[in-house]
Amino acid sequence: MKVLTNLLLIFSAIQIYAQDIAVTTVVPLDGLVWETSGLIWLEDRLITHNDSGGGHYLYEIDTVDGEVMRTVVVANAASSDWEDICYDDDYIYVGDFGNNAGTRTDLKIFRLSITDYLTTPNDTVYCDTIAFNYADQTDFEPAVYTTNYDAEAFIAHNDSLYLFSKNWGNLETNVYSIPKEPGTYTVSIIDNFNTDGLVTGAAYDPIKNEILLCGYNFITPFLYFIKGFSGNEFSAGDQLRVSPSFEGSFQIEGSTALGNHSFFVSSEKVDTGGSFLHRIDIYNFASLPIRQNENIAIYPKRVKSFLNVTGANEYQIQVFNSNGQLVNSGFGNQIDLGALTSGIYIIHVLDHDNRPLAKEKVLKF
Repeated sequence: MKVLTNLLLIFSAIQIYAQDIAVTTVVPLDGLVWETSGLIWLEDRLITHNDSGGGHYLYEIDTVDGEVMRTVVVANAASSDWEDICYDDDYIYVGDFGNNAGTRTDLKIFRLSITDYLTTPNDTVYCDTIAFNYADQTDFEPAVYTTNYDAEAFIAHNDSLYLFSKNWGNLETNVYSIPKEPGTYTVSIIDNFNTDGLVTGAAYDPIKNEILLCGYNFITPFLYFIKGFSGNEFSAGDQLRVSPSFEGSFQIEGSTALGNHSFFVSSEKVDTGGSFLHRIDIYNFASLPIRQNENIAIYPKRVKSFLNVTGANEYQIQVFNSNGQLVNSGFGNQIDLGALTSGIYIIHVLDHDNRPLAKEKVLKF
């Protein structure tokens, strides 16, 4: 994986870059969808669903007044904790994988035909089921709001679904690849971002090859843009993190791409604010202020003992195994991997303020 060009900038006010990013509150949402958790924009229809306990229903929302125009029942789907929705050319996918306590062993994604959804005469559709579990999870004891095995966001990209975890424990997000075909799968971490917050929604624009993650850190919402990646090496792309203000609830939950660098996001009603639909427009993405890499070199790629990290400074160095577990760390320009078993490891390089600078896979032999 190439050196990560990291664009992690936290802006105190989005207005500083108003000429480049605009956040517009579109409309308050119907009380029927006050727990809106996922969004898609499909055939000029805005579709959402509620989360835990919200039932197996998809709702079409009028973007003019926020009212529910249509309710579709996914008849044979369970609804433990629906958290996100996405689609490709043929199917809509609904993620029943909310897992705040880290105890679930019934994680599922429901797949339903877009044609069936659009043409059903009685607003009822049926689905297939994709079941999965995390390869790196071995402990299912309750860990409410501390687990790293919760998830509320995924996208459909090429031939796979990509799930972005909601890590209560370290405020990062791990990326898992899941097949689109019905079946039961054990999935492993393929990528990781230090999002400095809880990821609650994801949207993918296949035309612009852009991803928008949304979420919050305590009571501060954030948006995390990713572009310029190849294949599924998302963290090798350009990234930008911003913390704009939103009217109503801080708990941004759903997101969907509208095309031409624009997105809808929705907020779930909480005690401090109501549920709203917002629009995000990005202008001149390439010119936005960025944090450039510092010409960091991580070598050798095949390492027996000492791994070197060279650049203009000394760095925090973190070593993760292929399951995403931190197995070694240090500060400086060198770290000893001699005690580790043979295999693939992922090296994260951070600055003094814990901001990611570079990332690389190495082979320990």
